[in-house]
Amino acid sequence: MSDIEKEQVRDDVNEASSVIGSSDVDEAFNAALASKDLVVTEEINRKLLRKIDLYIQPVIWMLYALQYMDKVTNNYAGVMGIQQDLNLAPNEFAWLGTAFYLAYLGGEFPIAQMLQRLPYVKTLSTCIVIWGVVLCAHAGVSNGAGIITARVFLGIFESSITPGFVILTSQWYRKEEHFARIAYWFSCNGLGQILGGSIAYGLAHHAESYSIESWKILFVITGLMSILFGVLFYFYIPDSPATAWFLTEEERLYQVQRIKSNQQGFGNKRFKRYQLVEAFKDVRTWIYIVWGLTAQIPNGGLGSFGSILLYKTLGYSSEGALLMGLPQGAVQIASGIITGYIATKTGKRVIVGTVSCAITLIGTCLLAFTDAPHSRLAGYYIIPFFAIGIVTILASITSDAAGHTKKVTAAFLVSYCIGNIIGPQTFRVSDAPEYQPARVTMVACMVVATADLFLLLIVNLRENSRRDRLQSEDPSYSVAPENVEFLDLTDFENKNFRYSS
Repeated sequence: MSDIEKEQVRDDVNEASSVIGSSDVDEAFNAALASKDLVVTEEINRKLLRKIDLYIQPVIWMLYALQYMDKVTNNYAGVMGIQQDLNLAPNEFAWLGTAFYLAYLGGEFPIAQMLQRLPYVKTLSTCIVIWGVVLCAHAGVSNGAGIITARVFLGIFESSITPGFVILTSQWYRKEEHFARIAYWFSCNGLGQILGGSIAYGLAHHAESYSIESWKILFVITGLMSILFGVLFYFYIPDSPATAWFLTEEERLYQVQRIKSNQQGFGNKRFKRYQLVEAFKDVRTWIYIVWGLTAQIPNGGLGSFGSILLYKTLGYSSEGALLMGLPQGAVQIASGIITGYIATKTGKRVIVGTVSCAITLIGTCLLAFTDAPHSRLAGYYIIPFFAIGIVTILASITSDAAGHTKKVTAAFLVSYCIGNIIGPQTFRVSDAPEYQPARVTMVACMVVATADLFLLLIVNLRENSRRDRLQSEDPSYSVAPENVEFLDLTDFENKNFRYSS
């Protein structure tokens, strides 16, 4: 295609939408022009997908496990003596979790902008290394103010990981592959829980053998692991498929063609105010926000008090509480793999997410309203199914919030933070050791969260039906120029776009 023809494509898009100019063209646009005559057969697609999974997935799985392990180190430290060693009042310990998410909230928007404007892999890896250093520094604190300050800095830099991985997933995978891939890396929270709990148990079991407190060693070990994988991520993961070192030149062009079906591209560095405005006019954004707030209140509470709940409420020893938390991690891994497979085979990921939230609701009811310890423990173990709801939301943001600025507005993660900020505060000192009001709050939150995902399903189905009807009535409704997928249009602007169910 000649330069004149390229400009004509841009002019056609300008005519269809007044918000697109030549400087807005997606990074993949030129590659799309070069690959326009290539046909991605099923065999080529399978080969590319296997290769991308092999090179990309193991690293992000381990990194997501590490970020969870780093985030909940205070949960493990809570039964390893940190409260006594630092003379923390019970309400101060609750503020360790709250301070982390307050900082996470504060870092979300500036870091999201950095991920869009700068090479996102380099930016994300730098954040990972810095939070690893901060985690190591936790071992040097001597009072409550010091540990809270350390948690604040940890929260700021950990706020990069989820939006960064959402961008990565949208660049490398087709829309129908998003749910499963996000489910796989998000379920690695369970791997982090198993690794972190095992390390914490081993350190606590041999605490008398060390010259320093075992919880300090826990922070150093987890921090060093994050630094190591942050450096690996910097040099190993390419900033976009168009520059992937592990793909041949031909495979890069095929990859561009492969992701055209997403009706999106590889990203655009320019911030577009209208996309931000559009995001907040979209009812889906508010559905994401409500879900993030309600579902994360239980998560925030258990993230800080899960081990203490097992220790004080269910009657296990401090070391036993660390061990008894491990099966919950296994449940999260299994739920991610199983639901990822089901959603891929059926294409009904919002339905899968809604059912998973209903399972979590059952778990919170068992934890809150039964007296038998085994019933409470069973409820505690199935609560991680709520994570599939997060996967549903993240997959929707990845696939259904087209337009790069709209994708990284981080509105969902803000509500995610607020929910996690509130969560630890529901575990009041006056309610110990049963914490019954906190457990009832979990039930109420999951009722709303489950209904919220069902509402998302209804909204998406109705809009898809409306667009299909308009297209059948007027064939010109969704006519678009060649390679429109790479012009960073939003889902409102691109009439070919259809939402997930």
